[in-house]
Amino acid sequence: MRGMTISAFVLASVATGFSAVCRTPAHAGEGLVTRTFDVRDIVRTLPVAELPGGPGDRALIFEGYSIEDVLGNPHHLYYVGSTRRDEDFANTFFDGTIEERPECFFLPWARGGTRGEGDLLVESPGCWSLIEGENLARTMLEHLQALGFEAAECSLEWPRLRVQASGDALKIVESFLADLEREAQTQIAIEGILLSPEALSEIAPTWTSDGPFLPEGVFRKALLDPRSRLLSAVARSGQPVLTGSRAIRPLVVDSEVNQTGVIPVNNPVIEAPFAGDYLMACPILLPGAEAVWVDLSLGRLLVDAEQKKVGVDWGELDFSATRKRWISTSAVLEPGQVLVAGSIVAEDGLVALVRARVRKPPAGKTRSPISSHDLTLLIRQSGRNWPGRLESSSFWSNVPRLPCDLDLLRARLAAEGIEGHLSLDRARLVVSGSDDIRLGAFLSGELEEVCRLVAIEVGVWKLPRAEVVDLLERTEDGSLLPEGWEKAAGSSEARVDRYTVVGAAGQALGLFGATVKSFAVDVEQVSGGTGFAIIQVSDPIVRSAGDGTELWLQAAPTADPSRLRLTVGGLRTRIIEERAVVAALPTLEPTGTTSGAAVSSRGGSASAAVNHLWRIKEVTLTLPSQDVQCWSAEVEVPPGRSAILHVDARDGEDAATVLVGRVRPVR
Repeated sequence: MRGMTISAFVLASVATGFSAVCRTPAHAGEGLVTRTFDVRDIVRTLPVAELPGGPGDRALIFEGYSIEDVLGNPHHLYYVGSTRRDEDFANTFFDGTIEERPECFFLPWARGGTRGEGDLLVESPGCWSLIEGENLARTMLEHLQALGFEAAECSLEWPRLRVQASGDALKIVESFLADLEREAQTQIAIEGILLSPEALSEIAPTWTSDGPFLPEGVFRKALLDPRSRLLSAVARSGQPVLTGSRAIRPLVVDSEVNQTGVIPVNNPVIEAPFAGDYLMACPILLPGAEAVWVDLSLGRLLVDAEQKKVGVDWGELDFSATRKRWISTSAVLEPGQVLVAGSIVAEDGLVALVRARVRKPPAGKTRSPISSHDLTLLIRQSGRNWPGRLESSSFWSNVPRLPCDLDLLRARLAAEGIEGHLSLDRARLVVSGSDDIRLGAFLSGELEEVCRLVAIEVGVWKLPRAEVVDLLERTEDGSLLPEGWEKAAGSSEARVDRYTVVGAAGQALGLFGATVKSFAVDVEQVSGGTGFAIIQVSDPIVRSAGDGTELWLQAAPTADPSRLRLTVGGLRTRIIEERAVVAALPTLEPTGTTSGAAVSSRGGSASAAVNHLWRIKEVTLTLPSQDVQCWSAEVEVPPGRSAILHVDARDGEDAATVLVGRVRPVR
């Protein structure tokens, strides 16, 4: 941080000592006093907003299917001790298989589905609380006793904490709860701006070289530009929030044939795909500082549709093309600081500017000898689940930075010579009777490592084979590129798409820039009827395929401080052809004429049989052909040096695709 490290921030806020009276047991015979404290601001449930189109009844919004059904489960946040499994947040996925047809390769871009047996529940943000309600009374009683005070009773009768203790002990309880309440009243505004790389280049021509932190005036200029989109939300520390807009456009996306009755029934399927801009964020105020750690995902989704009549059994269907651009990261911001959180410099690119502003209540005059430290960032998992990702990989690490077990934490502190009464309540360490200054220094040292920021840059180069061969020969160990290699690769035939995201080292970061299109790829004949009346109806099969790039990125520290471990995964697809195929379907259709009366078993006359003729029904299918490149690489690189991650040179082609990655320390 500019001017002061996180450690200095934390140490500046730690109490310098405890009052002597707090360490002295209450005098024998001193009367106990009963008092209640309102704790609804300390232990509270904060609602997590849902983007329009999510689950729930909304009388004013046309509901089709949610963003999860269109593009997979959006970036969701995971916090140790503050998550829960809840059917309200359930999502189901396709089985992850890749469907293959001649000249048509379908990828599971859109992972949605129906709920039912075997649903997959995902971890989701739960209730925000400074201290878990059911443990607040126990924690207070334990720490008062550790300080030598006699406390006859401490119980939570929501929303009040009832304490029976001596007058001096009650003063400690009051000041401790006041500290927590002031922390709960802190509000953090997260503001994001979405605009094109071209628009930002006009506002700040040197943003690519001066970034990722830009002058505050750039944010104002970008906000005044009509080409930009502002998304802003206010949250308390640790509260996930979401904001955005939705453009509602109902589409006839499919036609479903129901065969439960005598005659097949053809029903149109009306849906409203998600379209709009969104920002999901969870800010966490760093202990003792005004700096903010923020997990965020923001992006833009635009939906276009083309009407086509593909068969005689249905009307026109809307075939959608969803252009999706999002950036997801975890970063540390000082109040007012403008960060280029990520950029996609390619066709129809996007840049995300982010800043945070903090409003804190006035500081208290006293401080309790019972203090607390937020360990959310220290004991959290270092990875994150991603929309559309496959099974567990190196991007989902279950190894915490600090042990969640309190006994292991005590052992580590004892090895540092730090002792005291500790209680680990969810992700908050409550302390009394310890060397709080040394404890704060120990925890801030761990936090300093967690908050290291890096910029991960990935370039997808298209180079002539001769230049690729020259680059490979100049690498160290077949991967590490020499300084100034880009000048040598900058021929007139070279093309490059650049993807950059800024975030904390060790965290899983992601970018997505693609267009997902729907196609009528198959048809099924459904027949029904009774007696001699046979009716056949076509049922279209609509699937999707993508054109674009998806990346998952991580830059983790290694035992060697001169190197970082860069992990890159993802894929790049191109729809190279949309081939129209006319399918001929033989069907039996009634002619409207009869072949005479039939005699029933009871001797009466039955209905006349209807004559049928064979006819050929034509259905137009569209089969997309795709070029697919899948990437998975892990290399150790010195900071600031570029490395070749993948090379793909196809037979019969004079050019090759080269994936190049680089990690730059930011702070």
